[in-house]
Amino acid sequence: MAASVAKAGYGTRILYLDSQTTTPADLAAWKSVSWVVSKKIAEIQEIELPGSESQDIDVTHTLSPSNFREFIPALKDPGSLSGTANLLVSEYNTLLNTVSGLKCAWKIETCSSGAADDSGTADMNVYFMGHLSLGNASLPHDGKRSVPFTIKVDSAPVVDTATALLVSAS
Repeated sequence: MAASVAKAGYGTRILYLDSQTTTPADLAAWKSVSWVVSKKIAEIQEIELPGSESQDIDVTHTLSPSNFREFIPALKDPGSLSGTANLLVSEYNTLLNTVSGLKCAWKIETCSSGAADDSGTADMNVYFMGHLSLGNASLPHDGKRSVPFTIKVDSAPVVDTATALLVSAS
């Protein structure tokens, strides 16, 4: 049996550009976006990358072959990215009052070296347009404060698996 090539999620970051409001056409266009001025969601505990669903339209009729229903594919739904982050008061204010509900560019960087700073390389970048929704912040008396978030994807995600230097983000 071959050794696993699985990697941990440590070092994964979510960057956003609230100034980018139009969808780049392809991977090359996404790479040309200046991510130097991007911001990041700090102290992410966990994230779930967006999936993709296709709507099925029932086109069954009285002469459908072999007595089976028939379906045709329709629109695709690029899904949502969801996660939880530690609640940092200054960032929560920015996300809640500036970014929440605003369509902007998003970039997920997964870091193969596991570096949580800008010194590593990303082994996968996922780019998409989307808008952020914040859930209710949790303020337990005996635990850490956290806030769930969802980013509804508004465009087809573009995945780049080429190794790239991590972006320095504020």
